Amino acid sequence: MQVLVAILVFRNQYFRQLPLVTAYIACNLCQAGFLLVVYSRYGFESDKSSRLFWTSEAVVVVVRVLAGLELVARVLDRYRGIRALALRLFGLAFFGVSLYVVAESPAGWEWIVSADRGLHLAFAVALVSCLILIRYYSIPIPALYRSLLGGFCFYSCTQVLRNTLAPSLFKFPYYQHVWDATTLLPFIGLQIWWAVALRKPASITEPPTAVLLSDYERLSPEINARLRKLNDQLGKFWYVETTEA
Repeated sequence: MQVLVAILVFRNQYFRQLPLVTAYIACNLCQAGFLLVVYSRYGFESDKSSRLFWTSEAVVVVVRVLAGLELVARVLDRYRGIRALALRLFGLAFFGVSLYVVAESPAGWEWIVSADRGLHLAFAVALVSCLILIRYYSIPIPALYRSLLGGFCFYSCTQVLRNTLAPSLFKFPYYQHVWDATTLLPFIGLQIWWAVALRKPASITEPPTAVLLSDYERLSPEINARLRKLNDQLGKFWYVETTEA
């Protein structure tokens, strides 16, 4: 499924408009190949395999966060002031939750699981915060971007749940099987979801990049006035230029 998603990204030209999302998909494939070599050489139970896995996971998490930021920025590309607010909200939510997790992480080996849970939680909270802002101001999101952002939220939430329950299940006889299932099944589901979303060419799902006054007028008068006012105010506040018709 990862290979299929990668093929669709390049065949349908999504790598041009979403380079960081493409980098995230490529990182997933590279991580799979890297771990295949690691586990073949050191086995599944060795400390070295564990360290190498978590190191590769840290790289993937960083790229995932950058891909999420790229999606939010693309969705709000027409609304420069609101985009500036959303990106700052994303950064604040991610930074705030990450600080809390670092402060609450245990001293033993479990800090790795806690840190992974915290990064997923921070990412999910940041994305949900931006999506609430987008929803509140009735900003339209193309189906592709909605699927990508929803997939990120879904996967991060399942991993938060897994890492939260993991310490209490450590002595369970089938702990490893539960860990593998709760890691792989949501990821496989995410890949299938994205493969369906990416099946159409990029030109069909490409959001407009310039804001025109006529675009605002297509919204209801009440939402239009509120959205335009906020965008203009934020544009002045963040010192960003808004495109005029």
